Amino acid sequence: MGVKTSVWVNYMSERLPGELSPDEVMNEILNRMISCYQAGDVSVMPGCRNKYKLGLASGSPRQLVEAALTGANWSHFFCGSSVER
Repeated sequence: MGVKTSVWVNYMSERLPGELSPDEVMNEILNRMISCYQAGDVSVMPGCRNKYKLGLASGSPRQLVEAALTGANWSHFFCGSSVER
């Protein structure tokens, strides 16, 4: 979404006063994004895996990154660990 997770969660929660808590907003949005990503609705740069060594750094929640890699059928290109901030 282009901004820190906490920023958009708070924004959406404020737009829906009393309807959803920040945790509910986070869960709902992540679940919808994960469903789209796992279904393959993920854009990747064609041909880049054949031309370049791949690395991945993201500030997104880990489950979203994993869903995107699965949906793009790229999970097997990556192994490694998560670094907490």
